[in-house]
Amino acid sequence: MNNPLADYYFDIETVPKKPDDLDRKANLEPSTGKIATIQYQKLSTRTGAPIEPLTILKEWTSCERKILEEFKPFITANPWHFIPVGYNLNFEFKFLRHKLREYFDHDFSADHFLERPKNDLKLVGVILNDGQFTGSTLDSFTDKKHGGEKIPLWYKEEDWDKITDYVRMEANAFIAFWQELKTQLPQLFPR
Repeated sequence: MNNPLADYYFDIETVPKKPDDLDRKANLEPSTGKIATIQYQKLSTRTGAPIEPLTILKEWTSCERKILEEFKPFITANPWHFIPVGYNLNFEFKFLRHKLREYFDHDFSADHFLERPKNDLKLVGVILNDGQFTGSTLDSFTDKKHGGEKIPLWYKEEDWDKITDYVRMEANAFIAFWQELKTQLPQLFPR
């Protein structure tokens, strides 16, 4: 983590705090949801290729507080040492802000998020979806087979392998997309 300018694939998966919550969107709000996984992987800044294995912090092997405690140094230290590369990073930061305040009384402000270096590919997804936000999901134009809507059910059923497989599949699809963009965009817009 000490190398400056370190790109990291970054994502989280969330589930309802109460597994029997009938609100299908309970996992999407920090007040009613919890972080089930935090996943990150160091990438080559030049090519986007993975240069370290994917790390998956799993709430079910410890607790939400412990995985946040383990991840906290990445997100609160020098922002150039952990440059998140992801899709719709606002979601991740909304959860992190709430959870860091809840567990550690740490104010992870909106300014902190807005000013930090990051690469959020949501805008690219919207462009690829003819300018439409609705339907501009990662699984609509990559090898990702489906969205994460099944994660809460798998969590409730304690099917940890399915969650872990999904996390790995999503990471692989995202990183392949990121690498393709890093190859193709410079050719479209040469310096």
